[in-house]
Amino acid sequence: MPSAGTNSFKTYEAVGNREDLSDIISNISPTDTPFVSRAGKSKADATYHEWQTDELAAPGANAHLESEEADIAQSSPTTRLGNYTQIFQKTCSVSGTQEVVRKAGRASEMAYQMIKRGKELNKDIELAMLSNQAKAAGDATHARKLRGLPSWISTNLSAGAGGSAGDATHAYTPGTARALTEDMVMDVIQSGYENGANFDAIMVAPAVKVIISKTFGGTGDRVTQYRQQTSKTAGTTVAVYQSDFGNFDIIPNRVMHNSNSDLDLQKFLFLVDFSMVSVATLRPVKSVTLAKTGDNEKRMLVTEKTLVVKNEKGLGMVADIDVNADYNTKSTAVTATITSSAAAPIYTSAAVSNESLPVTVTSSAGSPVYTSAVITNTSDNPVPTQAVTAS
Repeated sequence: MPSAGTNSFKTYEAVGNREDLSDIISNISPTDTPFVSRAGKSKADATYHEWQTDELAAPGANAHLESEEADIAQSSPTTRLGNYTQIFQKTCSVSGTQEVVRKAGRASEMAYQMIKRGKELNKDIELAMLSNQAKAAGDATHARKLRGLPSWISTNLSAGAGGSAGDATHAYTPGTARALTEDMVMDVIQSGYENGANFDAIMVAPAVKVIISKTFGGTGDRVTQYRQQTSKTAGTTVAVYQSDFGNFDIIPNRVMHNSNSDLDLQKFLFLVDFSMVSVATLRPVKSVTLAKTGDNEKRMLVTEKTLVVKNEKGLGMVADIDVNADYNTKSTAVTATITSSAAAPIYTSAAVSNESLPVTVTSSAGSPVYTSAVITNTSDNPVPTQAVTAS
């Protein structure tokens, strides 16, 4: 066995060797904000930002006589809507010493911290836009709050028992939690189509995206389709839901993964027409140097924004989703009986299709069943495809 050289001076004994600290700082925290990034951008000029919405009359019979005197129809006024701006800010303080000492991975501690705060600010804005909160004017002791997306949607809404839509002064009232089904989503999509919506995307928490992948599809195999969406910088593969009324990107939003019961966005599935929403800015993001009160430097990032919903009929929502429901099991078996007119073997290669539960194939003639049939399950909650057991 080799031995160390006699009297060799080793690193274990040395004092003064420089540490090896990489200049690369790895931060795995996600920074994507898919709702705000896709929504339109507009400008606000007051703390209460207003806009107007309108709609066409429903189609009706329209046939008239020659030379008929015109009957002037009554015109309807536009509807005036509004939302309060909300102030978002992030602060940072760095000591004079920490700013000047030699550091790994950044030259300026303040610059590094402000970059972090900017990314955090964007995530806070994303969360506010999607939160189930009513608008609030605020006062000397209460901050102004914008009206979040769930409290706007009332027309194209699927709610649990007891759930009710929000309005100008109230947030959405939660109903009884229930397992998500494809029929819920299809009902909202159909309602949206009938009311003029042109949905672009389905936006959900990661846990709900998994439920969709596991349970949607039906006989139309609608959610197992993927497409290559090419951008100017890179190609990205996105899941696409193929409905009777168009194809929609399925966008998982990590900001919606929040265990805080007051901000539980996992219980919502949004159907969005991004031409119907925008983020209005009263004050763009600004870095403000705060007054010195000691041997440190203090800065603040501040911005003021609100959510504009141009017409809530262009949006849809499935609410009260229980992400902890059992999406994998079935409780009862269904028997598909094959009848023979004689006490003779039954030969079949027909497939047995079941819409909801496992299938058992039996013979009613008291004779063997010879089959190569397989069970095709197209239920909301899939079970593994299996061979039929002869009885």
